[in-house]
This record gives sequence, C-alpha cells and structure tokens, in this order.
Amino acid sequence: MLVMGSIIGSGVFKKVAPMTQNLGSEYLVLLAWVFAGIITLFGALTFAEIGSRIPHSGGMYAYLRVAYGDKLAFLYGWGCFAVMQSGSFASMSYVFAESVCTLFSLNSALAAKIAAVSTIWFLTLINYQGLKLGSLIQNVFTLGKILGIIFVVAAGLFYFKVPITPVMDIKSRSDIGVGLFFASMLSAFWAYDGIANIGYISEEIESPSKNIPKTLIFGVSAVIVLYFTINFSYFRILSIDQILKVANTKNSVFVIEAIRSLLGNLGALVMILFVCVSTFGCANGSILSSSRIYWAMSRDRLFFKSWGELHPTFLTPHRALIGQAIWGSILIFTGSFDELTDRLIFSSFIFYGLGAIALWRLRKRKVGNTYFTVPSLVTTLYALFCASLVAVTLWTQTNQALSGVLLIASGIPVYYYWKRRLRE
Repeated sequence: MLVMGSIIGSGVFKKVAPMTQNLGSEYLVLLAWVFAGIITLFGALTFAEIGSRIPHSGGMYAYLRVAYGDKLAFLYGWGCFAVMQSGSFASMSYVFAESVCTLFSLNSALAAKIAAVSTIWFLTLINYQGLKLGSLIQNVFTLGKILGIIFVVAAGLFYFKVPITPVMDIKSRSDIGVGLFFASMLSAFWAYDGIANIGYISEEIESPSKNIPKTLIFGVSAVIVLYFTINFSYFRILSIDQILKVANTKNSVFVIEAIRSLLGNLGALVMILFVCVSTFGCANGSILSSSRIYWAMSRDRLFFKSWGELHPTFLTPHRALIGQAIWGSILIFTGSFDELTDRLIFSSFIFYGLGAIALWRLRKRKVGNTYFTVPSLVTTLYALFCASLVAVTLWTQTNQALSGVLLIASGIPVYYYWKRRLRE
C-alpha cells in the first residue's frame, strides 16, 4: 500500500490534458502512459535489487553513498531538499488545496496557497507523531484514491459518450517528434514518480531484503493497470477538442471537469472528494518518506546534526520533518504546477540513471546479499532511457532543465563548506 499510496497522487488526474496538447491523439497518449509505465517497472526492478542489497534508511541517498561516495550522495540529498522531494509534496498539497477551494467555490490563488501550506503542516504534525499513524493514514487514503479511479473508469465505460477513435488518427499528426513524445512522457513520469520512496524507510520495514522487491513489483504493476484504464476512460468521457478546452482553463483539475461534463455538479462533487483523498494521501507518503533522507544524511555528518536526532517519545526525525515543511511551504509560492513537476522529474531522472549504473558497481564489488536479481538487460535499458530523457529534455525544455541542474549544482559549495566544518 505504501508504494501505491506514494505513486498515485495528482498526476493521473491532471496530466492527461498537457499530454493531449502535445500529442493530439488518444493512441499516442495511451502509448506514452504504457511506455512510461514499463520504464518505471524497469526502474522498480532495478531499485528492488539495490534495496535488497542495501537495506538502509535513506533510499537513493544510501544507494549512491555506498556506490559513489559522500559527494554524489550529498548532491542527491540536496537535490531532494531543494527541488525533488520538497517540490513533490508541495505540488500535491497544492492540487489538494485547489480541489478544496473548488469544493467551497473559492477562486482565489492566495487562498489555495494558504490551504496548501496548511496541508503540509497538518501532515507534518501527523508524521511527527510516529510512522504507525502516518502509515495508517497512508493505507486508508490509498484505498480511497483507488476507489476514485474505479469511479472514473466505471463512469467512462458505462456512459461511453465518445467512441474509440480510428488508429489512422495518428497519421494526421505528422508533426509529432521525439521531443513532444518525451515531453508527454515527462508528464506521465510525474504520475509514476515515487518508486524509490519505499527505500527511504527500509530500516523500519520487517525483512527489507525480502519485502522491498515484492512491494515494489506488485505496487508498480498495479499502478500501470490503473493508469491505463483511467486514461482510456477519460477519452470515453471527453473528445480531444473538449480535453484541449479543459487544458486551456486555468486553475482547473482535469478529472473534476471531465466528471462534471458527464454527471453534473453532483458527480463533480464526488470527484472533488476523491481527488482530495488521493492528493492528501500521496503528499503524506512523500512527507513521511523524504524526511528519512535528511535523517540518514545527518547520521553520516552530511547535514544538520540536529536533523539526525529522533524525538524522545515518538522516535521520528522530527527536526527533519519541520525543516522540509518550511522549505516546502516556500516552494508553494514559486512557479506553476507543471513547471515545478517537470523540473523535479528531470532532476530525478539524473539520479535514477546514476542509481541504475550503481547496481553494476555494487554487483562488481559484491556488496550485500540479495534475494532478488534483476536481469542485466533491464538495468541497461533503464539507464539508457534515463540518459535519453535527460538529453532530450535539455534540448527541448532548456530553461526548465537548466534550472533543475543549477538547483542541484548549488549544493556543491554547500558540500565543501560542510566538509570543512567537520575538519575544524
């Protein structure tokens, strides 16, 4: 449940609109979702073996530290704090807040941002009080978001307003190139992001070497099926032209408008509640997991010393939780939703690719014992795709990509400052 809860969030409810703008074809959009899902599964298989070899809290941070050393591991942790993880729960909290504002007919952007910040702090308080409470909320809200997806799928397939378009419609979009397809996949990857989150709390999972691979493989496979069916249903509810119209409407959540067109305001109300449940649960999973990165870094003397301390009663990394909540609250007031998510996905794939290469290094050095071994071809294909995505994004979305690179690179002087302080 933790994997599905950390993955399923705002992306599947919003990203079909910009993907349709890029591709203009039902089949190409669905193909982008499936292809992104397969790549995500390759990544999950790769990280399943790494996680079984290195069952330590900190996830990707711990993996990169063992494989490459302190500097690269620190840059990953810094990137998580500066843009990737903080941006992730900030984005999901903002979509939750948008949905709440829609529920109460509040059209103020400021109101949505205040609600988003309040959401971050409420979830931080919950996770401050222990993993058990946070995990319980995660399981309950994961069930709720799956029910929301089933609701959309049932509505789309039962009413079936829009017929399946001919496959020939792809030929009408001769302008589609690799750049647009990769840009659409970037949107899909936001919906799939979260595959490494389970590794952040490895030390708090029973028998992590056995349970992490099973949890990742089952969770990602289930999400691929859910995402394909809900996107197929979207195209049964709205035509391409109607989807594009929604895409051009500011401050709208696509799935809410789709259900409104089909079932009216009552249906939209039900969908608002489901979106709230989904984004709330996903933001909770991200806040719960990411605080463990900075806790692990602090234990390795690569971050604030106090962030490595556990609360005397709740045994949680309480200062790390508070610190990331402060920065996440600041991010709420910077950039648009799509800009923030595209930047963090681009940044994430830099480290996902390095993580895949790390597996080869771990195998060569015979690090750890594993109950699970992924085929080398899978890891190779995943690493090559990560490199391709980074290169294409740098070429087609240069400003967004460079801003992500600069945020990560800003950690280099911080790293040397920290190392100098340790020597003094």
